[in-house]
Amino acid sequence: MKKILTLVALLIGLNANSQQQWNDGDIAPDFTLSDQFGVQHNLYTQLNSGKVVLLDFSFPACKYCWDDCVEGNLSNLNSAYGKDGSNQIRTYMIDILGGYRSIPNMNGYDTTNQNMSRGDFMHYANYPILNQGDDYGDTMKVIGAPTYMLVCPNKKAYSINDAMLVSEAQNLCSCTLTKTVNNLRIYLPELTTCAGINRVNVFGNLINTGSNNITSARIKLMLNNTVLKSQTINYTGTNNTQATMSLAEFKFDSVLINQPIGIYGKGPYKVIVDMVNGINLTTPFEKIVKITRTQALTSASSLSVQLRTDAFSTQNSWVIYNSKGNVVHQNPAITNNNTITTVVSLANNECYTIRLKDTKGNGIGVGSSLNFGFVKVLTPSNTMLCNLKYSGFNYENFGYDVMSSFQVGSLTSLSNLDGNILPKLSIYPNPTNDKFKVDSEQELTINLMDVTGKKVKEFRNVDKTKWLDISDLEAGCYFAEVNEGENFQPIKIIKK
Repeated sequence: MKKILTLVALLIGLNANSQQQWNDGDIAPDFTLSDQFGVQHNLYTQLNSGKVVLLDFSFPACKYCWDDCVEGNLSNLNSAYGKDGSNQIRTYMIDILGGYRSIPNMNGYDTTNQNMSRGDFMHYANYPILNQGDDYGDTMKVIGAPTYMLVCPNKKAYSINDAMLVSEAQNLCSCTLTKTVNNLRIYLPELTTCAGINRVNVFGNLINTGSNNITSARIKLMLNNTVLKSQTINYTGTNNTQATMSLAEFKFDSVLINQPIGIYGKGPYKVIVDMVNGINLTTPFEKIVKITRTQALTSASSLSVQLRTDAFSTQNSWVIYNSKGNVVHQNPAITNNNTITTVVSLANNECYTIRLKDTKGNGIGVGSSLNFGFVKVLTPSNTMLCNLKYSGFNYENFGYDVMSSFQVGSLTSLSNLDGNILPKLSIYPNPTNDKFKVDSEQELTINLMDVTGKKVKEFRNVDKTKWLDISDLEAGCYFAEVNEGENFQPIKIIKK
């Protein structure tokens, strides 16, 4: 953005719908912009193919942009009518401060220490984020955020309320939006664990964005293309009336994290749903897992948990899990607009995760500047181990849940959690011309992957007596993923 006044208004985070200078019905100019993965998107290409395009003008420090992102309305709409649904809509978030290099990107990390990042938009939004959108924002006369614009296939653009997207699109663009069957969105909060442990508890929900009830779904926890754990959950009741969190939560306890997590804690672990209502999906639904490790620790085993509720305390709750995923404490009865302190006794030599939840999906404290909610974990000397709060710059709205982990005592005794890790194996000869063996006394499954992560071969019931033939593969580098149940070990192998 070029005007100082405009920049100041944006930093305040004004809801600019009432200030929009765009004339509804004007022709939207074209753009070609790259998303967070470097993929280019062209507006007119989508419009010429008959798509309705929703433009979400946002930026990292915008409070209301963050609120809308974590509440998930646009992600649900994109799931229902975007590529994973009826393929009638394209949604783009356009970062209107993306050209200002001093402003952090949308990944939630405030690398410039300017207190300018509300959270990880890239984790919660399921549509492309176009980072360098400030010039296009100027062209569209955007003077605040969030601003939502609907662009019809005839290239006419209209400022709209995102909550009325479906009706507005049908009325303004003369189209009929339809949902598909067996369609859903995977919701995963940002997960945490202690710095000294390689186990994490994975929580999530399925949000029905289709036209029919979901009665069952098969959910898999994956490491690249390797299945670590799988479960099928059955659902009852009506769940297709609107996109909600009403589908029962799924949970993978004490997941072994023995591979380096990617940039900003994302990948290579992911959750997929590949079967809905007993039907195998041609293209599974997918969500990357995000994991952060926290340094908080104490030697005290008696701690205080303080919860400050808002005016809707029935939506608020907290739970403490141990590293095995067991619930060890949860909040007692709570009341509106109150601070409740609960003393908890915890076992030594353990990693705990406290989870603050809000069933409405809008955090706690929203709507009252005098009633900021929080959960704090305090030692007897009032040292703060965790502070999950509404009142700070980050996570003014945490959506459905936010977590933090802390360590009590030493973690040396947690080594028993990893007792099922496969012993360090070796492959020989390595490099090899055509065959190799794995030095193992037990039967294993081995998936051979190329450097892109694609599985090129699978070997079952492998032990040290069997030669594994790769003579048909091209020379190069491969990775033998050795699996036994949930346990995993990758070994690099060179084919000469």
